[in-house]
Amino acid sequence: MTTAEHRPADVELRERAAEAVRSRPEGIATDPWRLAFHVQPPVGLLNDPNGLVQHEGTYHLCYQWHPFATAHALKYWAHLTSTDLVHWTEEPIALAPSDPYDRNGCYSGSAIVHDGAVHFVYTGNVRGDAGQRYPYQNVAVLGADGVVTKHPANPVISHLPGCTPHQRDPKVWRQDDRYWMVLGAQTEDLHGTALLLSSEDLLDWQLAGPIAGGADRPLGYMWECPDVLRVDGADVLVISPQLDHGPEAAEQFEDVVIYAVGTLDMAAARFTGGDFRRLDAGPDFYAPQSFVDDPGITILVAWMGMPDHPTQPPLAVKHPTVATGWVHCLTVPRVVRVVGDEVLQWPVPELDTLRGQAVHHEVALEADEAVALDGVDSSAVDLVVTAEASPGALVQLRLREGANGAVVITLDPHAGTATLDRS
Repeated sequence: MTTAEHRPADVELRERAAEAVRSRPEGIATDPWRLAFHVQPPVGLLNDPNGLVQHEGTYHLCYQWHPFATAHALKYWAHLTSTDLVHWTEEPIALAPSDPYDRNGCYSGSAIVHDGAVHFVYTGNVRGDAGQRYPYQNVAVLGADGVVTKHPANPVISHLPGCTPHQRDPKVWRQDDRYWMVLGAQTEDLHGTALLLSSEDLLDWQLAGPIAGGADRPLGYMWECPDVLRVDGADVLVISPQLDHGPEAAEQFEDVVIYAVGTLDMAAARFTGGDFRRLDAGPDFYAPQSFVDDPGITILVAWMGMPDHPTQPPLAVKHPTVATGWVHCLTVPRVVRVVGDEVLQWPVPELDTLRGQAVHHEVALEADEAVALDGVDSSAVDLVVTAEASPGALVQLRLREGANGAVVITLDPHAGTATLDRS
C-alpha cells in the first residue's frame, strides 16, 4: 500500500494547506470571537464532523475543512486527537483530495476500528466537466506512525442502482460479526433516502436496500449525513434532509436535523419508527455524527453551522469572523440517551473539568428590576440557574453586554423553555 508521503500530488496539497495555516491572518489569534473550548479551524472554513472514534484510549475527530478561504470549496479532512474530549491536539491532515476518486473534495464519512487500526470510510467528490456527479465511497487507514493511507482498492463503492449520483456520507458500525453502512442518497424519482449496506472486510459491500424515505415517506430531495444510533434498547435514525426552498417546503422541516426512534430490521433492510422530530432547536446545528466510546456511551458531535440557504444572508454578513479569515466550529460532544420516543442530550461530563471557582448568587427581583451579578462577566461561563417566577413572568439573563448588543437568555419557568437571543 503506497503511503501518502510518497505521492507527489498528495504532498503538494498537504503543503498548500500547511502554508495556509502558517500564513494565516494575524487577526485570527486575537479575534474576540475565537472560542474557549469548541473545536474551530485554524484558518478557513470548517463544516461536518467526520471520523469520530475511540481507539486504545484516544479519541479521534476529523472535520471537513477548506483551509484557503471561508467558502465551501475543495475539502480536506483535518484530524484532532484527545484523551478527555476537552483538550484537542492537531494531528497531520487525515485526507487530502489528491486522487481521481476524490479530486474535487474529501466529503463526509465515519471511522471504525478494523484489524486493530482506525479505518476512515468517506465519500470522494468527483465532478465532470459539465458538473455531473460521480459518487465514490473510499477507505483509508490510520497507521501506527500517524500517517493515513488511502486503500489501493478505492473506490470500494461506485454508483449504486436505483438512485441518482447523489450518494454520500457513509456511516459505518459493526454488528453481528459484520460491518454495516448507512449511506445518504436520492432515489431516481428525486426523494431523499438512506441505503443500508453490509460487508465483512470494509472493501466488498452488498446493498441490502433503502431503509426509509423515498416516495413512501417523502421528506426532501436528498438525505445527508444519515446515522443509526443504537441507544437504550432502541434504534434512532438521524438525517439531515435537503429540501426545496419553494412555498411547498414551508410546512416541512426547513433544513434541520431530525430523528425518529424505532427499530431497524437488518434482514429486511427497513426502519420502522415514529414521527420525525427536531434533534436540536438551535439555528446552527447540522450533519451530526455519533460514536460509541470504550465504556459503551453514545456520544454525538455536530457542525455548529448550516448549509448555504437562499433565504439567509451570505456568510460575510451572517458571521463576523469571515472578515478575519475563519468561520464555524463544532458543538461540544454530547451524551445521547433515549427515553420513550425522545432523544435527550447532555454535554459530556468531562467538560466539568473546565470549571473554575464557583460563584453563587441568590436574588429576588420585582417586575422589570435588574441587578448586576459579580463574577459572571467572563466570555466563557458555565451557568446553572434555578428560577421561580409568578405566572406569566419571565426571567432574563444578559451576558457580554456591550455597544454591539448582548447575549440574552430568557427563561419561562412555567413553560419550561429557555430562549437564546444572540442579536
